[in-house]
Amino acid sequence: MSGDVKAGWPIYLAAINMRVPIIIIGPLLPILKVEFNLSTQAQALLTSIPVICFSLMALLMHRINRLGDTNRVLTFSVVLLFASLLLRTFTGLSGLFIFSILVGIAIAVLNFMLPVWVKENSRAGSGYITGIYAAIMGTCGSLAVAGAVPLAELTKASWRLSMAPAIVISGFVALVWLSRFRGSQIQKPLQRERSIFFHPLVRNPSAWAIALYFGCQSMMFYATATWVPTILLTKGFSLSAAGVGLASATFIGSLVGIFIPHFATSRSNLRPSLLAISFLNIFSFTALALDSGPRVIIWLILGNIGLFISFPISLLLCVLKSSTAEQTKSLSIMSQSLGYFLAALAPPILGIIFDITLNWDLSLFFIVFLALVQGVSGYFAGKTGKITTETPTD
Repeated sequence: MSGDVKAGWPIYLAAINMRVPIIIIGPLLPILKVEFNLSTQAQALLTSIPVICFSLMALLMHRINRLGDTNRVLTFSVVLLFASLLLRTFTGLSGLFIFSILVGIAIAVLNFMLPVWVKENSRAGSGYITGIYAAIMGTCGSLAVAGAVPLAELTKASWRLSMAPAIVISGFVALVWLSRFRGSQIQKPLQRERSIFFHPLVRNPSAWAIALYFGCQSMMFYATATWVPTILLTKGFSLSAAGVGLASATFIGSLVGIFIPHFATSRSNLRPSLLAISFLNIFSFTALALDSGPRVIIWLILGNIGLFISFPISLLLCVLKSSTAEQTKSLSIMSQSLGYFLAALAPPILGIIFDITLNWDLSLFFIVFLALVQGVSGYFAGKTGKITTETPTD
């Protein structure tokens, strides 16, 4: 198992920038709002664009797979991510939105293909590998959130300086993947690949339960990543303190998330774990909505622990509930396409609730509702046994 975990280093590198380019926008929204005169909905759209791409890329994944094997597709993705981050930072308002689309496309392919890489390259260590790369995503994201505002206030470069670390790191990751996997060959598919909409999985209730579980987790994460810094401003925090508070909660949550997926692999019935995670989310975000002052950081930490446990678990469900790498790929595409479509709606919905009520605390109860739905879907997704795609007979 330790060998499997060590062998996962290529995707650990890829995971470094799989959240940073998106969630770093959250603490920078007040700065971007002033510089570009952005409305509340324009701010929500900016954070939702990559997530919308995550969902829509499901339409193209069966074609993208024709580019070659998993390593080759991942190499293309990390190179595209580097180029998109660089151009997004230095091409003005239009580039900020346009190249956010390409950032979303690159990360979408990484999202879809990393569980497939785990299925192809690991058996005993799949839980640890999934937990580690999910923790890297969260840890790097927390560092980016913590440093975003201080870097932006350091020089006249403002928010562009906040983007610099991600650009440099993504350039390094792209070079490593190009160097190591440049010999990866295009492989012909053994059978004609179908769009996920015509795959037998779409007729399986358990597959839909996994997809909905992933969707609820994604909605909660992207809604809170977008608006929690702003919400903390209404609870007595400065912009810098809000960023540090969110980063601390994200960091602690990501560390806890390393070990839980491995624990889950030793349980045939995941229902108790999935229900406990949802209860933690319900409790923490209810407390966050009702409380104020420094104590809200405690609730934010508990909420992020719940989110960062449920994220690798939702990825691991695609691995544990599938029988082959091909089925893992299809289940991953299905769950993430629905999940990220729903996630793209979450920041605008919270923004709309605030515009109507002028109260961020009421908006947080939408997160509580999502946690409740997550618990219901988790009950059905966590049942024992693997997903079958045979068409039922009378």
